[in-house]
Order: sequence, then C-alpha cells, then structure tokens
Amino acid sequence: MQKVKPWQIVLFVAAIGAVVFGAWWSLGRGPKAKSTHQALLVDVTTGELYEFSTKRKGVVIPERNPDSGKISLFPVHQDEQGNWIIESRYLSDDAIAEVEGEPNNVNYSTGRVEISNEKVKKVTSR
Repeated sequence: MQKVKPWQIVLFVAAIGAVVFGAWWSLGRGPKAKSTHQALLVDVTTGELYEFSTKRKGVVIPERNPDSGKISLFPVHQDEQGNWIIESRYLSDDAIAEVEGEPNNVNYSTGRVEISNEKVKKVTSR
C-alpha cells in the first residue's frame, strides 16, 4: 500500500467538512419562529383593549395605560369560548395591589375579564 500524500489528506478533510456543512445547512435551517412583536393588554378598570408594539421596547406587567396614565393594563387572550382571560400568573396580590383604580372587570378565580369594547387601541410609541 502506498503512503498517503498530504494533498489527499486535505481533500479527505475538505470532503468530510462539506458533508457536515451540507447536513447542517439542510437539516438545521427549518422555518424560523415568527415573533408578533405585539402584546394585547386589557385595562382592568375600564375593560378597554390595547395592543402594544414590543419591537423596540418590552412591556412591564402591569403596564401603564397610555390614555389615563394609570397602572392598570394586564396581558389578555381570548379562549375557545370567546371569553377574555388574564392568566392566573399575572393576577398575584402584588400585581393587583399596583393597579391604580378599582379593578372591577376581573373575576380573580377564573381570570375572566369583561371587555367594554372589542375595538383594540394600537399603541406604537411610549
């Protein structure tokens, strides 16, 4: 058997590198997760919906209402039955204590919140 030449070693390593790179390229580049860059919040004192852009700045929970200036906004989503729900992790005693005003529209045991108007106010700058 002949001795392996240096250029053959380089060619073999390059071939292995190309195979590994090709596998990574084809298997590791699946569809990227799409971020909505928005958060839907409800004012627990009025029941109004707000959509905040989170592209440049995050949202603090509870968030300040851009119209009234009071801290009263919590994340909300609509369930399969069409009810608007605030997840229980956001309804801690500490978070509710921060609300400026009376949070009349929330059922604390279920997280269900009464929405006064389903028209969403978009908030782009804060």
